[in-house]
Amino acid sequence: MFDFVRWVRRLSSRSNANVCQKLPTRLGVEELEHRVVPTVVFNSALGGDTISWVPNNSAGQPANQVVTSPITNNPSVLNDPTVYFIFWGQSWTTAQAKVLANDAKALLQSTYLSSLTDYGSDGRASYGGFLVDNSQSYSGPYSAPPAPPGSSQEIQKVLSTNAAAAAWAKPKDGSATDSPIYVTVDDAGGSSIGNGPDVYTPPGSGTTLVSNHIWIDLSGFAGNQDNFTDLLSHELAERISSGTGNGIEMNAQVNAGTDGEWQNAQIADNEPDTENYTYRLSGSLLVQAYWSIQYNGFVVQDHNAQTVYLNPNWNLTTSPPQFQGNASLTIGGDQLGNLNDTITLNQTASGGVKVTLNGEVFQFDPGKISSIIVNPGLGNNIINVENLPAGMSLNIDSTGGTDTVNFSPAAHDLDNLNSNKINIAGDGQTSVNLYDQSGPSGTAYEVAPEAIYQNNFNNILDFNVAAITLHVGRAATVKIDPLEQLQQIGFPIPTITVDGFGDTALTVNDQNSSPGATAYYINSGGTTISSFLGTWKVNYSALASLAVNTASVANVNVQSTAAPTTIDDPSGTVAIGDNGTVQNIRGALTIQGAIGADNVVVDDSADGSAPTVTLRTVTIVDMTGGDALSDQFGQISHIAPALINYCYEDTNAVTVFTGAGTKIKVLATGTTTNLIGTMGTGLLTADTIVTVGYTGFTDSIAGTLNLDNPTGFDLITVNDSADTTGPTVTLATFTPDSPTRP
Repeated sequence: MFDFVRWVRRLSSRSNANVCQKLPTRLGVEELEHRVVPTVVFNSALGGDTISWVPNNSAGQPANQVVTSPITNNPSVLNDPTVYFIFWGQSWTTAQAKVLANDAKALLQSTYLSSLTDYGSDGRASYGGFLVDNSQSYSGPYSAPPAPPGSSQEIQKVLSTNAAAAAWAKPKDGSATDSPIYVTVDDAGGSSIGNGPDVYTPPGSGTTLVSNHIWIDLSGFAGNQDNFTDLLSHELAERISSGTGNGIEMNAQVNAGTDGEWQNAQIADNEPDTENYTYRLSGSLLVQAYWSIQYNGFVVQDHNAQTVYLNPNWNLTTSPPQFQGNASLTIGGDQLGNLNDTITLNQTASGGVKVTLNGEVFQFDPGKISSIIVNPGLGNNIINVENLPAGMSLNIDSTGGTDTVNFSPAAHDLDNLNSNKINIAGDGQTSVNLYDQSGPSGTAYEVAPEAIYQNNFNNILDFNVAAITLHVGRAATVKIDPLEQLQQIGFPIPTITVDGFGDTALTVNDQNSSPGATAYYINSGGTTISSFLGTWKVNYSALASLAVNTASVANVNVQSTAAPTTIDDPSGTVAIGDNGTVQNIRGALTIQGAIGADNVVVDDSADGSAPTVTLRTVTIVDMTGGDALSDQFGQISHIAPALINYCYEDTNAVTVFTGAGTKIKVLATGTTTNLIGTMGTGLLTADTIVTVGYTGFTDSIAGTLNLDNPTGFDLITVNDSADTTGPTVTLATFTPDSPTRP
């Protein structure tokens, strides 16, 4: 009698206990030309597999010789076998069998088997058909009478007596290479799953022919759609690459503890087995990776022309090692002729990771990816980070190219990043854009030397980037902390842009920068900060308020404002105006700082509109530091479209240069106040008219008032007519030092 046992290289003990849930819908897998395209590569975490020739192999190679490059001559493998499916058992319906058969057909028509060319096969298999046999099924491939018949006897019975199999191709001779593959899928629910050569005796013939057999035990249809394609893909790859059994074998360096098969085994055993290394073809069919000689890793061939790499996570301190159920994903650019890559990261509908690499899509089930590394390489690259599952890290290596990194560019909601930590390593040419216009109202942001912070976003940067643009949502507060220290450690300070929502509060905090060596230039669209280390700029738009906290002993130039603006702690000169006009001060300007240290200069000398300007004292509540402090401020109104306020206590002197014909009402002073008029030129000539006092009193003139007009005359009225205290008033001549424009 033909000895079946010597043909079967193993009876797999692969368990189907870990049953995956059936997909709600099963997408089709596009039938494509067969080509070797390494779509997904799982790098080995346990030292990899060694492929070697078995003794007395049909290729005539030395026994146990290690194979290090793809094989071109291997007579033992199968080439384009036809695959037939027998759904055996009382529970199967034709409709259920058809669903699984269609999945099998899609798998066979995909590029999944393409890497079997590494072993000398053509990397093909064809779908032949399926039938249902509702007789009682039994687990296992073979059993001798009087035991119940196994799936080997089932194949013999079906090929001999089932009319539906009459047109099926039959084994031809004594070689497995000339036979189809017959897959029995029983509903006995056992754990016997495997593949091997088998035997078939045609009716009325005493000749024993050799067939190919794959047996899969399922507990029925429900919930087993993923389990079926996973098991089938594993066994197909092994059956085709092993063939007659007289070719190659696999020996792993470490026993992964999955199926017990790691020595003298097959190419899908050990490390990737028991659903460790799986991937969905076109996001649909779940298949298992198998060893590739060419890529020195476990591969799944999908239809993409680019490759992503997975580094599986294992606990190597246990014996055997324990797979942690996930892997780190590495995405590389420059795989196509065009170096300008576009990489988009998103979530799948089920909560997994979706990668779009230059239009090609890679999808991973929930929990399968622990971290992502993006290396776009050279060129002008775009990296879009739209949505990430919680609990993973993202590292973007942006060196070598001119990259633009966009966070939530479509949804405009940084909460979609789910509090994940994101690292960007740039080389000074990367632009970072953060879009949060649709995020929660009242979100607080901080741009600090080491990070960008947001409620659900923590982006650790080396800050070697060229620009950062933050698009905020409603009622947002933004704080930009001192960045000078970046230059001190060799990084350029990026240009920072805040795109507000009209109700955005922005604070530029530079108080810890070097004192006495920093100048600030503030206008309605941005603030430029210059120090001995260089220059950096903060741009902004649609703000509700702006606060600039300067380094000490700094000079500040305020050219224009669009939103209420506060300047704190300059301890130097604050010059207000641009080319002799303050008509672009359209947001109220407030100046405060160290006690008695600020010199405020307002230059409206080129203004020929002859405004009526008022100086008065007001009380402003300072909420900084969490305490409400009421301070006395000088206020200049009607010289600019918006008010100009300066803290008396913090101001050494305020100097106001006015244009021809300006009328000035000095209602109060609280620090030294210099009013410098001008006659003007040409047709725009007029004296300056100054009125001092309020409702007939001058006791609110608490700071020295100096009046000057180098090119014309001041017409001065001091009104103390309501004062009944009988003061002694002295008029004398002295020569002051006239203040100059900064």
